[in-house]
Amino acid sequence: MLHPACNYVQIMEQHLQLLAMGQPVLKPVYDHHTGQFIRPVLVEPRQFVIVGGLLPLHTKLARACFDATVYLDPPEPIRREWKIRRDTAERGYTAEAVRAELEPGSAPTPGRPHALAGPGRASAQNRWPSPSSCSCATCSTRPVRTAGSTGGRISGTGWGRGIR
Repeated sequence: MLHPACNYVQIMEQHLQLLAMGQPVLKPVYDHHTGQFIRPVLVEPRQFVIVGGLLPLHTKLARACFDATVYLDPPEPIRREWKIRRDTAERGYTAEAVRAELEPGSAPTPGRPHALAGPGRASAQNRWPSPSSCSCATCSTRPVRTAGSTGGRISGTGWGRGIR
């Protein structure tokens, strides 16, 4: 189970700050198959950097690094299915092992209380319309800094210690 105390949140905060200031970072990468950290990945700053994961909105310092956020808050059955699919396809776990780890209501959402926007959190001025087929995503923006050239993406896996 993901818990902020079991992850390298300070390293993530530092990396988000550096990227926001136009500096590259060496992002740690955790290999779920071996339970070890492997060679870090160089992440270059870009005009748009997409950060995925459950912890990027958890701390005030990390939240300050974002000009725009999209917070996905799907219903619990969908979030559970996503976790089962990801953990079986990408991390080598069996579906039974993933289900056993999940208790009712236990899918982690440490960023939810801190999202700049999310269902019921955004005002009309800073809310983009969500697709009519899904009411579980909301966007929020603030004035944008200019830097870099093209977009890039980094995911949350790697700032965590992998404690299960």
